[in-house]
Amino acid sequence: MNYADTLADCLKNYPIVFGDEYDVLEHLFFVNGNGYEWNDGCLIDPYPEPSLVAQLGLEFVADAREVPHRIYRICKYAKILSLPDDIQPDWLAAAERAIDWAEGPECLLTDDDRHHLAIARQRIAALKGI
Repeated sequence: MNYADTLADCLKNYPIVFGDEYDVLEHLFFVNGNGYEWNDGCLIDPYPEPSLVAQLGLEFVADAREVPHRIYRICKYAKILSLPDDIQPDWLAAAERAIDWAEGPECLLTDDDRHHLAIARQRIAALKGI
């Protein structure tokens, strides 16, 4: 599944969890044990199940995010640190967008987070051939 479809799926089916794209990016790339796996250069949910929201046709409006936002602590198991050689271009762009957002003024980072994001940026540069 491409990134745009994954984003739309998360926002539609889990509106209480994902208020906007940045919530989805954080979950996909920074939260270890999130259930997603790299497969053919895309992050996929290997056990997709329709959400209760989707099953019942419910609609929700997510609460506004606190600013500044403390992101999920990035550790060595985060997907952002295991970008595969065959990553699809849309997923590579999403990974870069996740880092840009995390390093922006809306987020609070620890020194470890900054270190892991720097490693991820180096990996992205290598994948782009920069």
